[in-house]
Amino acid sequence: MKFSGKYKFVFQIYLFTQLLVVFSLAMDAQEVVFTQDVLHFSEAQYGILISLTGLGSIVGASVVSMLITRISTKTLIGGGSLLVTSGYVIYSFSNSFISVVIAFLILGFFNSFSNTGFMTFYQNNVPVDIMGRISSVYGLLQSFLQIGCIFLVGFTGDIIPIRISIITCSIFMCMICILQMYLISKLKNDKFFREKEELKITS
Repeated sequence: MKFSGKYKFVFQIYLFTQLLVVFSLAMDAQEVVFTQDVLHFSEAQYGILISLTGLGSIVGASVVSMLITRISTKTLIGGGSLLVTSGYVIYSFSNSFISVVIAFLILGFFNSFSNTGFMTFYQNNVPVDIMGRISSVYGLLQSFLQIGCIFLVGFTGDIIPIRISIITCSIFMCMICILQMYLISKLKNDKFFREKEELKITS
């Protein structure tokens, strides 16, 4: 609690990143229903989508590993989250197999960027001696939010069309992503994105 109060920006970025994960998992929980009952894809087409997502993830991870020293942590978090969210938006409004393929490729590819950026940010700004406790406490909060969000999306899916639920989730993700990028863009928060080597040299 003391750490979260003292470093509010770190807590905010952690919270927004986990909220994006929560909404994405809620959408993923309805993925089969949406693709088969709404978009009327076959099981074979769904299998292709999952395979392409995995392929995009592998390619994305490879690109990140090659460019990691040239891309700032700020760009990895902000740009990666924005493009992943864009993938979900495309997915939620899709009506064809090709558009969903594009969305899944974007999701798979840029997830590696956002995950790498967030983990780098987390490791650079959370002291090692409390890192485990921070992860446990914040992770507990994320678990409750995740259960609630998945339940809510599943429940509303029986009341309103599932596409509306998916679109609503993607819009919320956009709002969170925009707010996150706004916080990241503030000059006063640049110090949180400096690498450890830079901090040692400066000190």
